[in-house]
Amino acid sequence: MRRQPDTSAPGPTAASENSSSPHSGGSGEPSHWIRLGQVLRDLDWALRTETYRHAVATGHQPWLPAHAAADALFQLLHIGESRSAPPPRLAGALADLGLFAREVGGPAHGTHDGESSRYRTAGHYFTAFRGMLTVADHHDRPARSGVYLGEDGLTFTDRLLSTHAEGTALDIGSGSGLSTSALAARGLHTTALDISPSCVTATAATAALNGLADRVEVAQADATQALEGSERYDFIASNPPGVVVPETLRYGPGGNGGPDGLAVVRAVTGNAPRMLRNGGTLLMRFESFGSLDGPTMLAEISDHAGSASVFVTVQSSLPMRTRSALTALRAGVHNPGLSADEMLRRLDTHTDALGAQRFYTCFLRLRRDGLARREAYDLTGVRRAATQADAQPPEPPGEDVSHLPPGLSGLDWRPHLRLVRDRWEDTVRAARRHQDPDAVVAEVFQDAVERDPIHSRSLYAFLSGLPGMP
Repeated sequence: MRRQPDTSAPGPTAASENSSSPHSGGSGEPSHWIRLGQVLRDLDWALRTETYRHAVATGHQPWLPAHAAADALFQLLHIGESRSAPPPRLAGALADLGLFAREVGGPAHGTHDGESSRYRTAGHYFTAFRGMLTVADHHDRPARSGVYLGEDGLTFTDRLLSTHAEGTALDIGSGSGLSTSALAARGLHTTALDISPSCVTATAATAALNGLADRVEVAQADATQALEGSERYDFIASNPPGVVVPETLRYGPGGNGGPDGLAVVRAVTGNAPRMLRNGGTLLMRFESFGSLDGPTMLAEISDHAGSASVFVTVQSSLPMRTRSALTALRAGVHNPGLSADEMLRRLDTHTDALGAQRFYTCFLRLRRDGLARREAYDLTGVRRAATQADAQPPEPPGEDVSHLPPGLSGLDWRPHLRLVRDRWEDTVRAARRHQDPDAVVAEVFQDAVERDPIHSRSLYAFLSGLPGMP
């Protein structure tokens, strides 16, 4: 029996789950979002979500699988649908925003009306972090609003909550609005900018959900243009797009950092010293391609800083071949006429021309203090691993996945880890002969590449622990 929306559900019928409208379910009155936030706090939604996240040992993963909790609220808000009716206050608050519908299915034994029901949200999925509520798209669910929230966003929010600041703040590339709400929660009057209208809508919604709308102003703007203004701030936060995207590929604006991935990063570091008041701070999470010696962007940051002090930590890195696989995976929807092999070929040709061996994730704190100090710490160990003596036979990668580099989780890496472990002796011999990961993969793992050209790129991350491998 075909399911039909139940017109008796309170408020407007929710939008289709497959709706891709940037304003779907996100343009309601601020008072309605404020009311929904209060209802969610009364239901301990933030505490529930944080508890489930830690129970499955994924402290900075925003989106958890359906089996993470049998809680009906988790199923409805986080996963998007539930077989159990939500509390009336929640149903009403969601319906006021056009985010709720009950769908009636076929006959079901044991139900009051003889038919099964499915309760659904629309427009966004809901999650929470460090007590703050937010809306965005769930990675493993059908797209709704086009608003991305990943592990990087939660890690960056943690850093913001650990930083002391007062006065006014600018959030460049606000995304879901979680970082904006973190700044506002610290008492900063925050201006949030994003180039995406979907993210502008989500940022305003997230601020209202957290009861912080009076401290937040949201505007749609291109960061590179907005940074040319004359405003001054006490604090600037940015988690800019940093994906290397050649001109031969199309890519979503949320991650596109231009041909070398550094367009927005340069705009931020080049303008922040001027836009900060004396004593003001820039905190930025950024990505940069580089060699085994480190990220390319470090030298430019030092030049841009002038008399400001700079503190950089290089947190993690991936082989560029692995990062390009993630890029191809996410670029597929924007390049429907291109095969995976062709996208990878274009990416490899482009990144090889750049001399990109690794893709680094870093944190920058720049302070306008006139002291011109420079500190940079590499926490990845990549250079040590690449130059270590091979007097002892290298050990295969372990099955403990608690220290996987961020980003690898976007690929189906588990079967390829098993494959590396099963073929470890052949892999070591090939690495000693070739000193080239492309040649090692072609010799030892060609069957895996033919089966799955994109996800097999996780092999490069496991090979990078071998001496001499980038």
